[in-house]
Amino acid sequence: MTLSTTTNRVQYSGDGATTVFAIAFPFLQGNIITLIGLKLEVGNTLIGILSSTTYISFFFLLIGKILIKKSGAVRLLSTYYTARNILMVPILFLPLLQQSGYHILSIIVLFVSVFAFNVCRGIQLTSNNPIVTELGGQKEQGGFFSRLLLISYVVAAVTGILLAYVLKGNPGLVRYTIIIAIGIG
Repeated sequence: MTLSTTTNRVQYSGDGATTVFAIAFPFLQGNIITLIGLKLEVGNTLIGILSSTTYISFFFLLIGKILIKKSGAVRLLSTYYTARNILMVPILFLPLLQQSGYHILSIIVLFVSVFAFNVCRGIQLTSNNPIVTELGGQKEQGGFFSRLLLISYVVAAVTGILLAYVLKGNPGLVRYTIIIAIGIG
């Protein structure tokens, strides 16, 4: 990503980072987590709780607002974006835990990792608006946001279709963890 500033304008010439971020998120959150929970046979109530952890991130926006004043938007984004991905690493060990007979431990690992991911996501989301606002500039902000959202939605749709193709049939837990590993990477 190239970011250059002048006294009255910030310009952005993207290198695909926006596309990479849009690809990674479906690999780490949403349906993929629900499918892993179903594969672990956690039950309907726990699937509901697991799915609701996504909304916990909104409570941590408040903490992000406090932290952004101390560390700045770029540092907050990079720190908590990295942390949220690192906190998903334990999910990669679910097949090993399941194979070793640690079913309850694998469920705990899934829930703790997803919860921690969403906590960091909420804190990190606070820095998105200031950064994107600076990248868009004052005059072209609406157009910039429109292009950014269009790219994100198209990439998310294509990623969803690819995930559906990869997960067709009855995939094992290992295939799900490979997808999580791609999202982390």
